[in-house]
Amino acid sequence: ENVGRDDSRFECYFVLAAVWAFGSAFTITSGTDYRKKFSQWWKDTWKTVKFPHRGEVFDFYVDRDKAEFAAWADIVPSISYDSSKPMSSVTVPTGETVALTFWLDNLMPRRHPAMLVGAAGCGKTAIINGKLRSLGDDFMVAAVNVNYYTNSSLFLKILEGPLEKKAGKNYGPPGSKKLVYFVDDLNMAALDKYNTASNIALMRQHLAYGHVYDMSKLTPKVLLNTQYLAAMNPTAGSFVVNPRLQRLFATFAVGFPGAEALTTIYSTFLGAHLASGFSKEVDEAEMGKRVVQAALQLHRKVAATFRKTASNFHYEFNIRHMAGVFQGILMGHGDAFKEPMDVARLWLHESERIYGDRLVSHADLKKYRDLAAEVAKKTFKEMSPTTLMAEPNIVCHFAQGVGEKSYGAAPGMPQLTQTLTQALADYNNENAVMSLVLFEDAIRHICRISRILESPGGHALLVGVGGSGKQSLSRLAAYASAFAVTQVVISATYGVNELRADLQAMYRRAGLKGEQLAFLFTDQQIADERFLVYLNDLLSSGDIPGLFPPEDVDEIVNASRGPAKRAGLPDTRESCWGYFLDQVRANLHAVLCFSPVGDPIKVRTRRFPALVNCVVIDWFQPWPEEALQSVSKRFLDDVDLGNPQQKEAVMAFMPYSFVAVNDASQKYIEQERRYNWTTPKSFLELISLYKSMLARRRGATEHNIQRLSSGVTKLEKTAKEVGDLEEDLKVKQVEVEEKKIKCDAMIPKLEEEKAKAADEAAKANVIASAAAEKEVAVSEMKIKIEKDLAAAEPALEKAAAALDSLNKKDLGELKSLAKPPAGIDDVTGACVYLLHPGGKGKIDASWKASQQMMKDVNKFLDELLTFKDKIDAGQVPKQNFKNIRPLLEKEWFNVEAMRSKSSAAAGLCDWVLNIVVYWDINENVEPMREAAANAVTQLEEAIAAKEAAIA
Repeated sequence: ENVGRDDSRFECYFVLAAVWAFGSAFTITSGTDYRKKFSQWWKDTWKTVKFPHRGEVFDFYVDRDKAEFAAWADIVPSISYDSSKPMSSVTVPTGETVALTFWLDNLMPRRHPAMLVGAAGCGKTAIINGKLRSLGDDFMVAAVNVNYYTNSSLFLKILEGPLEKKAGKNYGPPGSKKLVYFVDDLNMAALDKYNTASNIALMRQHLAYGHVYDMSKLTPKVLLNTQYLAAMNPTAGSFVVNPRLQRLFATFAVGFPGAEALTTIYSTFLGAHLASGFSKEVDEAEMGKRVVQAALQLHRKVAATFRKTASNFHYEFNIRHMAGVFQGILMGHGDAFKEPMDVARLWLHESERIYGDRLVSHADLKKYRDLAAEVAKKTFKEMSPTTLMAEPNIVCHFAQGVGEKSYGAAPGMPQLTQTLTQALADYNNENAVMSLVLFEDAIRHICRISRILESPGGHALLVGVGGSGKQSLSRLAAYASAFAVTQVVISATYGVNELRADLQAMYRRAGLKGEQLAFLFTDQQIADERFLVYLNDLLSSGDIPGLFPPEDVDEIVNASRGPAKRAGLPDTRESCWGYFLDQVRANLHAVLCFSPVGDPIKVRTRRFPALVNCVVIDWFQPWPEEALQSVSKRFLDDVDLGNPQQKEAVMAFMPYSFVAVNDASQKYIEQERRYNWTTPKSFLELISLYKSMLARRRGATEHNIQRLSSGVTKLEKTAKEVGDLEEDLKVKQVEVEEKKIKCDAMIPKLEEEKAKAADEAAKANVIASAAAEKEVAVSEMKIKIEKDLAAAEPALEKAAAALDSLNKKDLGELKSLAKPPAGIDDVTGACVYLLHPGGKGKIDASWKASQQMMKDVNKFLDELLTFKDKIDAGQVPKQNFKNIRPLLEKEWFNVEAMRSKSSAAAGLCDWVLNIVVYWDINENVEPMREAAANAVTQLEEAIAAKEAAIA
């Protein structure tokens, strides 16, 4: 297409291709410009096709019409810039970017992967993003920001995310579109023990064979219509990339743009901005051109003066920082910066915000300010150095009051202090109270944080030791800028899933509702290092792969469709999703609060470059003595410290002692190479400790005063009471003497009575001993009686059972017998004897008498049942039992013999036998009862005698 049939053209294009094929990866390494060496070697070695003498071989392309080499700079297109757009959305072409874009334009249609390699901030990502923005609607883009924790599994999910199922094992982008994977920071993933990265191995497999594997089914997936663009920083991450992958890429080294290119870029931005709304004086003074020159000079001096070291890991200055300076200048408008002096001071302010705020010590900051003053005096010679460098030079969005949102110079520190004091009061009325002391440094930090939040896509990294006020000042700055502060709540169970849910909620608020949010996040909240994966993507592009599940993405796309149409975007899924992400970038700003103590911040920024490269750093310097004095006055003003001179002395000693310890800590570092951290929190704790100790000591002193006063009062009272007692004692002594005489007279009589009492006591003891013996004997007798009576119980139970077996029918049949069987008349005769009431004369125990006894059966049974009670009452004559003894000795007088003849006779026989047993036992116990009764009577008499004797 380019050569046609012309051999000379063929050679020119071949040489151009050979130069870039062999030399495109050369760059400056260890101070040696290998790109320049290659160019000189090529010109000296290959002379058939000659390059122009001036410039390097990489500065030229083949002019198709003239069939000769021409400079890339000749075909750089000019663009018009609208200052209302953020700079990051526009790529200003230069000779270098045109050359790289030319090769990308030729490689991408052939789906040949390309890789841009260069140091941080040289413009790799901007060049590729510029190319991707120029692609037609038939292309899709998937950005992959590789970080330390990226592995093959995560990489595969990102690759498969935009794809849909095609026929068979084929997958591809929707419809007939082509998908470009932009892999940024290719070499950032952690290496395994074999010095390989699994995501790079997967990428190599896809590029070499066109497919990947389904890890669940272990079947191949062919990914159609996909291709790669990559960018990486060779000075970060793993320094060696698998050559089996790198051989598949066309590699282009990207150096820092030259002065001419940078002048072109920033003159385009600043010139367009100053041409819209700024005064004629600004234009006549050529402030756009002069500010760009001053910015380039200052950047070179800063980069040469402040070198990156192990401790100052963030001392790396590139074109990102220059872009930050000009992005800040673009926030200023002609109504606030009317004079050339105002524009020059705005440039000084923005430069200090980008360069000076990163510096870690007052010494470095002084060096920077000297450099800035030197450049400013040389560039703006006609301006008064005193006015130009006057302090304070503060530009903020609330210079005219909170809520005005006009980026302009603050009229002075008193007015700014008043504005922020009122803002703090309003904040405390609406939120949890913050006890802040707004000294000058604190106010400056608030203005810096507010500037970052108001910047397009601005994110802040606040670095300071604990207690510096990072979070409190961030909350007040967000409130002053009308931003809502959101912060995750860490718990024992808070993990990656919970962080993802919180980020989803923030994205919805910022992207769909348009809320302006400040995401406040501290290093103490990093419960899992994988949290930084999400933060890295949030800071670098705002697009976090896999943050939303597919169904949520569809919901967000549908919700964004209307606003995207109103913004003039095509009604496609990609446009709506891109509009949502643009809204998130515009409204969601992260404020990271990290501590510089130890290695964690260095390790994290090395593993996740966006933590440094995509933020504006505000390094919190130690509080100056004036600030410490203000804090001391604020917290000790309401404490009673004596007279005014003493109070001032105590307030002044607090900062003095803190500064003295800081100075000693500095010597400790220099001599022992060890740190003693003294933080603002330590100063606050010093004041708090002093107040608590003072209150405790005063409380102890007051207690002692009260105790001693009370003691003196008690001593006085006691002395008075002792005097009264002495007087009473004198009176009592006379009475005692009289009593003593009477007692002496009574002693002989008492001794006589005592002898009598001894005799009586001896007699009482004898009586008491006898009573005790009686008591023992009575107790033993009672036990024996109760034992014998217990033996009679079974006989009574058997007698009762025998009576229960009797019934009227059986007794009726028994009495009706004219002549009973032998032996029955003996049983009934025994009953006649027992029931006889007693008296003289012979007892008739014949059968007729028995029949007469049983004539009334009920009465007969009642007499049997109550017979035991009569025995107990002594109403049964003893002769009755003597009369039946001969009958009991007969052999047939037993229950078994009677049962065979009559059940009624058997029951009566059983009753007679058992009642006789009961009578016998009772008769034996009765004498014992009488004896026991007599013993009890004697015992009672003995006890009465003992008590009488004792009395």
